[in-house]
Amino acid sequence: MAQALGTIAHIILHGSKPPRSGRGEAAAAQSLIDDVNWYDIDHTKAGEIYAILQDGYGARTVNKHVAALRGTLKQAISIVREAGRKMRANTDMETSMRLAIQSQDRQDALADAIAVLKTLRPPESEGSEAAGRALKLGELMALVASCQDGTPSGARDAAILAVAYSCGLRRAEIVGIDLADFNRTDSVFKIRGKGNKVRHVPIQNGARQAVNDWLAIRGEDAGPLFWHVRKGGAIINRRMTTQAVYYIFTERAKAAGVDNFSPHDMRRTFAGDLLDAGADIATVQKMMGHANVSTTAGYDRRGERAKQDAAKRLHFPYQHKSQNEKLP
Repeated sequence: MAQALGTIAHIILHGSKPPRSGRGEAAAAQSLIDDVNWYDIDHTKAGEIYAILQDGYGARTVNKHVAALRGTLKQAISIVREAGRKMRANTDMETSMRLAIQSQDRQDALADAIAVLKTLRPPESEGSEAAGRALKLGELMALVASCQDGTPSGARDAAILAVAYSCGLRRAEIVGIDLADFNRTDSVFKIRGKGNKVRHVPIQNGARQAVNDWLAIRGEDAGPLFWHVRKGGAIINRRMTTQAVYYIFTERAKAAGVDNFSPHDMRRTFAGDLLDAGADIATVQKMMGHANVSTTAGYDRRGERAKQDAAKRLHFPYQHKSQNEKLP
């Protein structure tokens, strides 16, 4: 449990999953755990933690970490409740009431975080249907429109959305792209995925244009493809965090009037739309960087309709003959 909490603590403090460590891992995990104020976790933070876990780990590992976090939050509620009771015991009525409200507010926030974690479920196995939701075309159009405001942040966010949807990238892969990883002649990205495995993913049509528009603002300086943009519009050559991508998607969803979605939902939409359009699953598997095709199959939403359509492609050479027709 300590190792799982150490991973979660790293996510809270750094916005990404921790790198693999070796000797001294337990001590490092405990140090991270001690640096986190577990009482301040609310439903928003719980959702962000879950999204990073889902991006970086398999279903069993995600479940293990979620269980550890829920257990810790339950302990936090008990501690807050008991601390509040002790403080109220030695104060006047007015102060006691104020402390009671503050204690209950904190308990409610922690309980909301637990409730969020209960509703979020990764796929049960690599071959099961991927959890989450797919975005509709109208939602994608609304998100793009929210970015077309003539600002550097708008151009960057449109390009990030384009890469997320049209290339099916994980958050860590999006922020890990360098300018040198983009082959503009062939319109192909060099992506470093899980286990540092490299794959090449093409980008075409409007998505390619969105990236071009961002590059016209970004310039040709070496470094990460996507930079920080300050509120005043100044762009800084500094790599973004995975948490920043999550925040961008959340804010763009609000601006566009679109229901909340996670970065992984963009990846899910990419896979589902490609398969619906007739792309073969082996190609989608390679583009997503899945080691096993059964994982990709979890994103296939065609279901029975696809089976019926496939069955109609086979023709058995039999024709019904009426009773009046003589058999040979």
